[in-house]
Amino acid sequence: MKTILLLMCVTCALHMNAQYQIDCRVTVGENEIPYRSTITEKASKTTFNMEGMEIIMLNLLDKGTYTLMPEQNMAIKMKQEMFDTLEVCNCTFVKTGNKKTLLGYPCDEYVQKCISAKGNSEVKAWYAGDLKFNPLLISPLRQYVSSSASRPSGFPLLHEGTLSDGSKVKFEVKSILKAEIKPSDLSIPEGYMIMEY
Repeated sequence: MKTILLLMCVTCALHMNAQYQIDCRVTVGENEIPYRSTITEKASKTTFNMEGMEIIMLNLLDKGTYTLMPEQNMAIKMKQEMFDTLEVCNCTFVKTGNKKTLLGYPCDEYVQKCISAKGNSEVKAWYAGDLKFNPLLISPLRQYVSSSASRPSGFPLLHEGTLSDGSKVKFEVKSILKAEIKPSDLSIPEGYMIMEY
């Protein structure tokens, strides 16, 4: 019995302290941008290329979100308003009953409808209930996922629909790997100038 309890505790600890590398792609209209994120329980680092320039988003739950520009040795702290698109909306989630497996994870389909002063949006999202990390830590997904208490548990591996401005959006996870992440990987490098935007 003690062995079973110990195994359960170790499994739970491994799950709670899981660290992942996620490769994903966001498509808005005709623009497609690939991202790579490393994520732990309380922080993430997302790297992507925009107009030939490497951009790094560092999302620290207890300290805020930063955009790092390695070429300039600069970090810009982003204000919360930058991420307010769906967080201020009234969102509802309806489970459709459709199921499928994505990247080896069983997923349930939900329709997410959001109403705000900017307009209405509707997306279909496939949530993997076994993935418990916080989707608000994934920078490219953050602005498309409601922080509503009614949001399904788990992590959306596919998210597509129409935003309030009429543009089509698709967030798709291409791969998920468990990774070993050092604390220094999820911190602002020494010598960086920090500005607030």
